[in-house]
Amino acid sequence: MELLKLGSSWFYQVRCRGNENGDCGCNSLLQVEKDDIYITVDEGYDGRVALCFSFRCPVCNQETNIMEYKIPAAIKIKVLKNYKRKCIKQRKYLEGKLRYENY
Repeated sequence: MELLKLGSSWFYQVRCRGNENGDCGCNSLLQVEKDDIYITVDEGYDGRVALCFSFRCPVCNQETNIMEYKIPAAIKIKVLKNYKRKCIKQRKYLEGKLRYENY
């Protein structure tokens, strides 16, 4: 078998816009890769909560959301699993801290 072209990793070119909540991004054109994406929680004025796929700009340090349909399903699943692990660790930490404080 002959390798014709090595498969490349997924990436998405996007401009840093901030999350349009008063913090504007720097408008830099960035190549976001799968390991750059993480979950942020966006709470609306009406109390609704949404999970967003976001990245942090290395130039201005602002977070920008990526439209969910722009991200392949396999990458979304990986990012959501990482978020779930982080939530479980945080919950265990807080439960342990509460038990310690109640003694």
